[in-house]
Amino acid sequence: MNKILNINLGGHAVTIDDDAYEYLKAYLENIRRRFRESDGRDEIMRDVEDRLGELVNQYKGNNTIVMLPHVESAIEVMGKPEDFGGDAGAADTDTTNTTTSASGSGNSSSGSGSGMTFGQQIKTGKRLYRDESDAVISGVCSGLSAYFGLSEPLWMRLIFVLLGIISAGFWIPVYILLLIIVPPAKSAAERLEMKGQPINVDSIAQEFQQGYERLSERVSKGGGSRFARNTASLSGGCLYLMSRLGLGFLILIAASLVLGLGSAWVASMVAFFTAEPYINYFSPLSAGWNYFGVVCLFLVLGLPVVSLCLWLANTVFRFKSPTWLKSGLGGTWVFSLVSLIALFAVGGRSLRVGSTVNKTVDMSDVRSDTLRVRWADFQNENNRDNIRWQWPWNGDVFVEDEQLILREFLRIRVRKSASDKFEARLDIRARGANSTEAMENANQSGFMPMISGDALMVPNKLKLEPNGKWRVHQMTLYIGVPEGKSIVFDENIYHVAAAEYDDYAPGNDENYISKSPGMMYRMTKEGLNCASCPSLGDANYRSDRSFEKFIFEGDFEVEMREDDEFSIRIEGDKNGLETIRSGDKLTITTNGKPLASPTKISITTSTLTSVFADETGLITIRGFEEGWASFTIKGKSKVKAFVDASDHLEVSLSDQATMELSGKGGDLKLNLADNAVLDASDWRAESVEGSATGSSKGRVYAKDNARIKSFDTADLRVEGPGDVERRD
Repeated sequence: MNKILNINLGGHAVTIDDDAYEYLKAYLENIRRRFRESDGRDEIMRDVEDRLGELVNQYKGNNTIVMLPHVESAIEVMGKPEDFGGDAGAADTDTTNTTTSASGSGNSSSGSGSGMTFGQQIKTGKRLYRDESDAVISGVCSGLSAYFGLSEPLWMRLIFVLLGIISAGFWIPVYILLLIIVPPAKSAAERLEMKGQPINVDSIAQEFQQGYERLSERVSKGGGSRFARNTASLSGGCLYLMSRLGLGFLILIAASLVLGLGSAWVASMVAFFTAEPYINYFSPLSAGWNYFGVVCLFLVLGLPVVSLCLWLANTVFRFKSPTWLKSGLGGTWVFSLVSLIALFAVGGRSLRVGSTVNKTVDMSDVRSDTLRVRWADFQNENNRDNIRWQWPWNGDVFVEDEQLILREFLRIRVRKSASDKFEARLDIRARGANSTEAMENANQSGFMPMISGDALMVPNKLKLEPNGKWRVHQMTLYIGVPEGKSIVFDENIYHVAAAEYDDYAPGNDENYISKSPGMMYRMTKEGLNCASCPSLGDANYRSDRSFEKFIFEGDFEVEMREDDEFSIRIEGDKNGLETIRSGDKLTITTNGKPLASPTKISITTSTLTSVFADETGLITIRGFEEGWASFTIKGKSKVKAFVDASDHLEVSLSDQATMELSGKGGDLKLNLADNAVLDASDWRAESVEGSATGSSKGRVYAKDNARIKSFDTADLRVEGPGDVERRD
């Protein structure tokens, strides 16, 4: 009869009989004696006991008690000391005999180890761990490399970096999630399981020895086992984790910068070869210094990219760049930066002063009351096969017959003439090392408008000879128009012409020269006025100015619609109407006079906040969505409105005014008087507050609540699910 014992075998609770216990105890003692000279004996024993506990529980199956055959089967997998190479005689003789005797009394063979190393080569299934022994940040990539059988972790790290860049940072949370849910491989057995290798005494000992050698190598290099030291306390572990995550973010940012700056560097080189013909024209330096400056600029921009690449290679791939390379890159960058600053200083000195030359254009040959302004040598842009470079002022720059040509860089300003004749003055501004040189540069431009009949022909080009330099030339042409005379810009040149706002007449309806090609502008006492532009009420009238408050007085029909652009069209007796514009308010009135014919006004505007109508015909309003709005309707006016007001809508009807209201919104506030009639049952209000007096009638809809006051014979009804509070 055997005793039953309860033991803890490597963290596994085991119920075992006495024979099996003695056999197991002797086996573990032999293992301990075998590794008595090893510095990692305790680590090896913990891993061996842990693995034995797993195997014993596996072999006992449904049995509640571990018997001797179960232990023998587990030991057959783990291997015996006599099967392991080296001196096995260090174990005590009595203990060895006991083990041998026990083995002989068992039902299963011990497995003498013929053809085996130290136990059977039975592999376990792979399990994913983090390999912190070969970690850059946390060992995720090293663990994945071991799991998938990659011999070198740097390929997995490269994959993660590329995924982080391609996904615009989305892959970072994936890495953090793996860091949290994947456990680290702390023991030799777990590292073997991570690699899918057999877990026995031999492999555990070898794995521990390899780990010890890796640790010794790190210590010899000054790195030490930072993870083991930092995770000794919770605070140290958190700081270590934060530092590693910070390093990971730095790697990702550096990789992104390399990709972005590298692309910008390549693009700048392409731009250089594209713009190469123009460098000598625009730079004040000689050709040799220009190209030297371009090389310095490329080095200043490109060497930081190279340095980032070296840092990434050192951090991620363990590549150590030679010291001479780092020093050479740093010295070259400093030299290039200093040279670039010096070139800018020298070049800037030659452009530090600006001067303006004024040239008067002889306009005495103009006999007509209308001056036409045209490009002198305009070519259709589709025929410009030699265009090479777009310029910021919407013109273009190109080289033609070894000449630099700048197009459409001119500004034209129109103002009232000081005499009764047309006037023109050209201001040419240029820069130089001093005022005298700047004036010479301006005079050498060769740019001058000419009169041809009744037209002012303006050059469309500024030509610079092969040895010429662009000295920041700025051209402004001032044209004076006498009172009572007109000016027209053709469809090619109008977009460079303008006038100050004070130079336009108040009733010009914002028809500016720069927006109106081919239109005739007449100079009046009040200023320029577009004589041929559509005026308010014309079918094709458009304006950048918008109105949101409207007053209608008189018997005419109105239709209003929402649109981004303001327009107004009048059909009928246009002369019988007066329009008054004040800020964002537009008033249209007949001044109490009858119209000669039925008249309809069509208006589009972007915003509608207020409508006042008195004795007006049918007013139709469609498509507006506002925060708040108000309608005040009097007389015999009729309104049909399809309006949404998210905050509140105010409606005031009096006399015989009628209104049909559809839409939805927040609060609806009403004031009905006299014989007014309101039908707002299709306007879905959150709440209603209103009063009705006289013989007025109304229907409203309330979703939440309604507070109604009715006096005299007024009848104001409420529909919908809201609570109604009445006060008569």
